[in-house]
Amino acid sequence: EIIGFLNDYMSRMVNCITLSHGNVDKFEGDAIMAVWGILRDETLDFENLPDSDPKKAELAAMHKKHIKEDALNAITGTIAMRYALMKYNKDAVAFTEAHKEEERAQYKPHIRIGCGLNTGRATAGIMGSADKMEYTAIGDAVNFASRTESSNKPCGTDILITEDTHAILKEEIDNGTLVVEKIPV
Repeated sequence: EIIGFLNDYMSRMVNCITLSHGNVDKFEGDAIMAVWGILRDETLDFENLPDSDPKKAELAAMHKKHIKEDALNAITGTIAMRYALMKYNKDAVAFTEAHKEEERAQYKPHIRIGCGLNTGRATAGIMGSADKMEYTAIGDAVNFASRTESSNKPCGTDILITEDTHAILKEEIDNGTLVVEKIPV
């Protein structure tokens, strides 16, 4: 039963991640690690160009645009996950109510989640050993996102974003032009 409801829950969350252009990095018990922008075919070689090269400014602006898109997509996916979870919990209550008279009552538990969003550079690749390899992202930005997610419970929140992510979207937030795409969940 536990595996069944976790697979149902995770399927809903993965759908939100995928629809918002994210990628599931891994499942860690009942947690999901997701990344946005990690599979973009973009190098940072432009950073080695001389400042006088106009191509450097053009490529840097394009990179900055991609970072902003990824941050917004991550927020979109996270909000979609929140709505999908609300729907799951509503369905779980209805399911439990419908099965309460059965000899062996079936129920689906109420689930709460915490999401931590951070924006930064990560190293991504296939890592592991000769016996087991998997694609993953590592680095300070990834670790900080994990610590941010862990702060939800003591803060009594379900979504926290770091100052790094906020700074990228601050202009749109401040002037009220931040638009989060509605995705079907």
